[in-house]
Amino acid sequence: MPDESPSVPSINFPDDDEGAGGGPVIRVDAPGVPVVDEPPSQSPSQQPHTPSTHRPARKLLPHNSPLTCPSCLKPIVGRTVNAMGARWHPGCFLCEGCGEHLEHVSAAEGGGRVWCFVCWSEQFAPRCYHCQTPIVEERFITLDDPALGKRVYHEQHFFCAECGDPFLDPSLADGHPYCEECHVRLRMPKCKRCRKSIRDGMEAVEALGGKWCWECFVCASCERPFEDPSYFVRDEKPFCERCFSIMVRNEV
Repeated sequence: MPDESPSVPSINFPDDDEGAGGGPVIRVDAPGVPVVDEPPSQSPSQQPHTPSTHRPARKLLPHNSPLTCPSCLKPIVGRTVNAMGARWHPGCFLCEGCGEHLEHVSAAEGGGRVWCFVCWSEQFAPRCYHCQTPIVEERFITLDDPALGKRVYHEQHFFCAECGDPFLDPSLADGHPYCEECHVRLRMPKCKRCRKSIRDGMEAVEALGGKWCWECFVCASCERPFEDPSYFVRDEKPFCERCFSIMVRNEV
């Protein structure tokens, strides 16, 4: 009988090889922030540069223009900030998002621009599928499913969609991860007689439009197992040949 249950996901840690097979793959990762080296400032200027109130998009200039600020495109005289392969006026070395001065602040690079960590996180960091907030400086879970695509979660937000228990061994259904117990209870086929869930690997019989536990598929009258694969049906119930013959004789 074909097994139509979802494929079981595998879990990969950062140093592991990619999971084999076509099922969902779960990875435990850590975000990589492209940190801009702490920019050294050169000698003080006698006339500090005053940045323009209008900030054009900052694009890096070729290395053959080392004394031109890539932000305001004006020559640099005096103190400079060296970062991202260019020299900047200290007053022009600003976050692309919020405009914060980054001369003495840790910064990150993204899209050829320089950002403070808060703005970089909003623009480039992966977002938790559960809370929709950026994931920064902590491990996270990547769920890569062929049908759903790639999703990432904070470790504390990767829990069963039914009972809320945290786990690292889920099954997938309708776009949500479920722990094994909830997956079995909610998603696995139920025996037509005892109504218990039929787990993967259990002996089962598929008949009369559903699945049965092996021990539950018996004659509806004498409750004995069938001696051969054949059975008779009356009112959507299976009967052995002996019991069915008795029923037919009694109806004559």
